[in-house]
Amino acid sequence: MKNKDKFPILKIINIKWNENSDKLPVSLELQWATQNWNFFDVSGWLSEKYNSTLNNLNIEQIGVKESSG
Repeated sequence: MKNKDKFPILKIINIKWNENSDKLPVSLELQWATQNWNFFDVSGWLSEKYNSTLNNLNIEQIGVKESSG
């Protein structure tokens, strides 16, 4: 039987953006693509995804999802 990879489910809250944040999320949940994550990886990903820089955010791992293979 194959080992299944487990990927973290992250809850990101209190997102403070550097620029006008009217259309940017202040919280979200997402499945991270690797088993390991850190503040800098997540904040960098968010900055790139939303094309905006961050002042601050809080991250909590709220669960894991097993891969199907």
